[in-house]
Amino acid sequence: MGAVGGGNENLKNSTTLTDVNLYVKDTRADGHHVGIRLVTRRSNGTDHYWPWHKLYAGAGTTDSWYTTATDSGGIKLVWREVAVFEGDSNLGWCPTDPQAN
Repeated sequence: MGAVGGGNENLKNSTTLTDVNLYVKDTRADGHHVGIRLVTRRSNGTDHYWPWHKLYAGAGTTDSWYTTATDSGGIKLVWREVAVFEGDSNLGWCPTDPQAN
């Protein structure tokens, strides 16, 4: 695909994640950039897609981000999506395994 990524987090309570870590690595010299975002599933079954964090530095580079996440709708599952981009166009993505909270 051209990217690998993942991360971890701590569940503070049923609506808040702390110490959220996202990391992504660009694995191909293909002229595309890569990104990662957090996805959470709410108590009602809908998904919350958090903003993309993108890496533009090129093949072989890695970046990471630390943040928190709060959703009043609850957080039942957590996973990340790793993608390859051309401009704003998502060329393909892959999810990490979901973790139950």
